[in-house]
Amino acid sequence: MQLRKNRDIIHGLYCEVAGLNFVFFGKTDEGRELRRLFLFSFAVAFLVITVCSRSSFLYPINDWVDSQCFFTTGRAMFNGSVLYRDIYEQKGPLLYFVHGLAGLVSETNFIGVYLVEIICAGFFLYFAARFMRLWVGEKQVYFLLPAAAALIYSCTAFKYGDSAEELCLPLLMHSLFLTVRAVKADVPLTAAQKFALGCAGGCVLWIKFTMLGFYIGLALMFFIDAARRHRLHGHGILRVAGSFLTAFLGVAAVSLPVFAYFAFNGALRDCWLAYFYNNIFVYSTEGFSKTGILKTLWKLLFNIGKAFVTNPQVLIFAPLGMIWDRRSPENAYMLSCFLFTAFFVYIGGRAYPYYAFILTVFSIYGFAMLPDVLKKMRKVRKKRGLSAQRKKKVALSDFAKTKRGFRCAVGFFLVFCTAFALLATPNRYLMSYKKEELPQYKFAEKIKQSGIENPTLLNYGFLDGGFYTASGILPNCKFFCTLNIPLTEMNREQREAVRMGKVDFVVTRDKTLSTYNYRLISKEKFYLEGKVRVYYLYELIPPNERHTPPQLAPVPTYGKP
Repeated sequence: MQLRKNRDIIHGLYCEVAGLNFVFFGKTDEGRELRRLFLFSFAVAFLVITVCSRSSFLYPINDWVDSQCFFTTGRAMFNGSVLYRDIYEQKGPLLYFVHGLAGLVSETNFIGVYLVEIICAGFFLYFAARFMRLWVGEKQVYFLLPAAAALIYSCTAFKYGDSAEELCLPLLMHSLFLTVRAVKADVPLTAAQKFALGCAGGCVLWIKFTMLGFYIGLALMFFIDAARRHRLHGHGILRVAGSFLTAFLGVAAVSLPVFAYFAFNGALRDCWLAYFYNNIFVYSTEGFSKTGILKTLWKLLFNIGKAFVTNPQVLIFAPLGMIWDRRSPENAYMLSCFLFTAFFVYIGGRAYPYYAFILTVFSIYGFAMLPDVLKKMRKVRKKRGLSAQRKKKVALSDFAKTKRGFRCAVGFFLVFCTAFALLATPNRYLMSYKKEELPQYKFAEKIKQSGIENPTLLNYGFLDGGFYTASGILPNCKFFCTLNIPLTEMNREQREAVRMGKVDFVVTRDKTLSTYNYRLISKEKFYLEGKVRVYYLYELIPPNERHTPPQLAPVPTYGKP
C-alpha cells in the first residue's frame, strides 16, 4: 500500500513538473480536449516561429549577435571547453547547455535552435491556453491563442528570435498557470506543484537571473496569503516554512548538476565572477547605478514606459487584464509578479529592446479577459425584423457551431494570424537574401579556399557576428568576441591574440586592423540593426613574409577605415 502511494506521488510530481496531469493521459473527454489543445498549441508555435524567427529555415541566417554568442559558447562547451574558464560569456550555463544540444543537430546553421524555439513556444502557448481556460470556454481558446501568438512573436521585443527571455517564457507561464488555478479554486498548492515552481525558478536562475523578480513577487504573495490564512505562529510558521522548503528543493534539484559541473572542472570561482559578480557589479555600473535614488527610479519608469510604447500591440493586454479583473484574488498575484519582474529586469540601467519580451507573459491575462470585455462593450440593438444581411450572419453563425464549421473557422483564423505575423514581423526583409549573399558565408568560403587545415578565427572588437557558425570553426580564445561589458582582461587578451598571431583569421566590423602580421583579404557590406555594416576579413601572413619580428611586434591598432 505504501509502495503504491509513493509511486503515485512520484508520478504526480513528474506530471506537475512537465505541466501535465493525470487527466491529460486519461480517456475522458477532458483528457482528449487537453491533448487536442496541446497539439494545436504546437501547430501554432510551428507557424509563428517559422515566419517570425530568423532561426527558421525561411531565413538564411540568424545574424543577431546575442544569439550567435549563445550558439558559439554552447558548441564550445560540447567540444570540451569549460564555461567561464575556457570560454567567456555573460549569461547562465543552462542557456548554453540548451544551445549546445541545438548544435548537435547542426553546427553551421540554426536548425537546432529553431527546433528549441518551437518547443519553448509550444509549451508556452499550451500553458497560456490552460491559463485562459480558467476564464473562457474551450472553443474561445482556439481563437485567442493564435491571436496572442501572432502579436507576441511579431512584436519588437521578440527581436530576431532565440533570446534568453524566449526560453524562460514557458517557465513563467507554467508557474502563473499553477498559481492562478490554485488561487481561483481557493485551494493550496500541492507539494508537487511547489516543487515544480522551484524547478522553474531554478531554471530561470541558471538562464538569466535578472528575471527572478517574477518568483520574488510570487513568493511575497504566497507569504502574505499564508500569513493571512494561518497566522504566523506555531504550526502556521512550520507550514509556511515547509512550503518554501519544498520550493527550495526544486531550485536545488536544478542547481546541483550546475554546481557539480563547475566543481568537477575546478571552475566554481570562474562561475561566481563571470555570471554573478561581473553582471551585478561591472555590467550594471554603466547607467544609473551611480546616480541618486530619484534618477534611478525615474529611468526605471522611463524604460518600462518605453517598453510599452515600442510594443503596444501586445503589452497593452497586461494592464487590461489587471484593470478588468481587479477585484479577483488572483489579480494581486499577477500585479506583484509583474511589478517585481519589471523592476529586476530594468534596475541594472540598461534597456535593450528584447528585455521587454519577458513581460509579454502577463499579456495572456488580458487575452483571457478579452471575450468578457468585448461582450460588455457590445451594444445591444433591438430590431423588429431581420434584414437579408442579418440572416446571412445568422446562417454563418449556425454553420460555425457545427463541428465542421468550427474547424473551418479555426483553420481560417489560424491562417489569418500567421499572415498577420508574417507582415508584422520586422525580420521579414531578410527572407529575400540567400546565404551566398551574406558576409558570414562569403568569408567562410574564403577561409575554406585558403586550404588551411583546422583554421582558427577571432571575432575581433565586436559581438559574435555569426562567422564561427558559418565556417564551423570553434574559438580557441577565451574571449572569442567583444562583449558589452567593460572588462580590461577581455580587450587585452584579444589584442594579444592578434599581436602574437594566435589565430589564422581575424574578422572586424566597421573598423580596420593595422598590424604587421595580418593582411586584408576580403571586405563585405551588409545591413544589420538599422545600419549598413562593413566587415573585414584578415589572414595571418606567413612568418617568412613578415617585415617585423614577433618580439618587436607593436600592439595592433583598431580604428575607422
